[in-house]
Amino acid sequence: SPPPPPSDTPLLGWSESAVQQVALPERVYSADYAQRGQLLAAAGGGGMVTVLGMPGQAGGECAELLSFKGHKGWVGNVQFAGDQRLLSAANDGQLVLWDLSKARGGRPRLISQLEPQSGGIFAMHEAGGRVLTASKDGTVALSMLADDCLRPGASWDELHSGVIKSVCWRD
Repeated sequence: SPPPPPSDTPLLGWSESAVQQVALPERVYSADYAQRGQLLAAAGGGGMVTVLGMPGQAGGECAELLSFKGHKGWVGNVQFAGDQRLLSAANDGQLVLWDLSKARGGRPRLISQLEPQSGGIFAMHEAGGRVLTASKDGTVALSMLADDCLRPGASWDELHSGVIKSVCWRD
């Protein structure tokens, strides 16, 4: 596995020549792209999350910037919350906010963590600081993201009688 970028190097300043080998998590369940930072996050089996630097020009190669075990179970969703922040939600029931600019040893700094539901989280969507999560126990939860902190909000447990596999805010 290639070495991680230096801990004092922000991901927005990645270099294509730094790393050329790319390894995605086993069974990718979710991916998100941060256009300004040209970053791609992919997550899935084994609790793994990988962040790639995307080439700025056609024909360039992807560069693996971080690859880390972020959860105890598979990761159902990842979503960028700004250029250097990443949300992840997983089967361990955890919703986590990571600071990608503060990576050490190939792992970003954990900023905030919350367990909005007792069951594993299948789906997540953040918009305007509001984070919806959906669980395999049939619940939907609303969490708030403000000042780099995840806070619990409302929870609904009688919306469905089974697994909820998708949630999305509408404009």
